Amino acid sequence: MFWQDVGVTGKEKSGGLNLFKWRQIKHSFFAVFPPAPSGKLDVWRKVTPALWGRNVTLFWKQEAGFQANGEIISYEVSWENAVDRSKPEHISLSSDCNSTRIFIDNHPHRVSIMARNNVGYSHPSVLIIPGATDTEKKLNSSELKEEHVNGTDGGILISWKPRDKSDSYIIDWCNFPMLQPCDLQWKRFGPSTSSALIKSAAFVPGVRYNFHVYASAANRAFLLEKKTGYLKELRKLEMHFKFMYLLNSSVINRGIAQPCFCD
Repeated sequence: MFWQDVGVTGKEKSGGLNLFKWRQIKHSFFAVFPPAPSGKLDVWRKVTPALWGRNVTLFWKQEAGFQANGEIISYEVSWENAVDRSKPEHISLSSDCNSTRIFIDNHPHRVSIMARNNVGYSHPSVLIIPGATDTEKKLNSSELKEEHVNGTDGGILISWKPRDKSDSYIIDWCNFPMLQPCDLQWKRFGPSTSSALIKSAAFVPGVRYNFHVYASAANRAFLLEKKTGYLKELRKLEMHFKFMYLLNSSVINRGIAQPCFCD
């Protein structure tokens, strides 16, 4: 918090009988204002090919060290060509939003997302979207081998081969892969981590979950490995009854957290 001296100036009358003297006085008091949001938002993206470019769905959430310091009134999203900083664009979204979709061309782009309160802005969280090169297209295609993983200890164990010069790893997946929106989730891990047990209250036996492992360096994330597996694999007959139960019950409707999708 910071303090600001707020002065109020007035006059008071002194003296007796017919002799009056006006004396100017100043009363000071201090008003307390909360600071701008501290820390940064945890941000992620999903990139899909489109005609003449790509659709990028952006997601954000408040990470552990984030402090709103009052009421968040908006989220500020900016993006521009990462090479020559040309064609900057910006949108301001309400505090209810946690995702939005933008369109970019095939050049690399820099995306910045900030939270805003009545005083100012949080530090920007930056994502660099690499250019849509032939290499990137190949890595994001089905040609990248998908490895089978198994459920254990109430979660699904994901491991990967570390890459030099990576400053973090990101795993993303859908809590409800059969639905749209699928409730995309992601977790970040430090550079010395090469495995993680992914747990979610939404995971149920008989549903196959797909995981993408990304290596990140200097805010640039590259698809590293693809995994697929079950919390618990069921026989075909068990899977049929499980699917019909989920379809006809309100379990999914109660369990899924619908995102605020702002365009």
